[in-house]
Amino acid sequence: MIKKSIFIIISSFLLFTGCADDEDSLFVSESTNYESTEIITAENAENPIDLEKNNTEEICVYVCGAVNAPGVYTLDFDARVADALEMAGGFREDARREAVNLAKHIEDAEKIYFPTVDEEYTEDTDGGESALVNINNADIKELTRLTGIGESRAKDIINYREKNGGFKTVEDIMKVSGIKQNLFDKIKDSITVG
Repeated sequence: MIKKSIFIIISSFLLFTGCADDEDSLFVSESTNYESTEIITAENAENPIDLEKNNTEEICVYVCGAVNAPGVYTLDFDARVADALEMAGGFREDARREAVNLAKHIEDAEKIYFPTVDEEYTEDTDGGESALVNINNADIKELTRLTGIGESRAKDIINYREKNGGFKTVEDIMKVSGIKQNLFDKIKDSITVG
């Protein structure tokens, strides 16, 4: 106990009298300002790591038509049509498999329609194929897959074309009771007259 006390006294004496080499000194100046010491974090680093990249974003799409489980599905932001098809249970037996570009990236709130082998389709501008509903010969089932067209409105379309000899332009569909500009704007890119 006495040896320990003597050691502490000698060590303290050497430390405070400056006998220790400056480079090896354990003495800490009272003027050291610890508050100004900057701690590098992800927020203030020169090149911070972005922990929340876009790969955590999700999109919602509506998958319908000739699939086994039509519905609204949530996918990663960089998903493709093939991913949406898989979520919807794959093709039904009557699906026209080549009609939709499965490699295409999809966007939030997109409607992805898979047509049947009995439906008409035309090539779109980017080289893929997309189903168009021919309003001059489509049945009720085909017409009701158009946005905003229910069974009652589909019957009105069929009645109009039977009475008037068909539609000459896609705009003529606005002559059907209940189809105004707003609804036409939603379906105009999905319909054809032949």
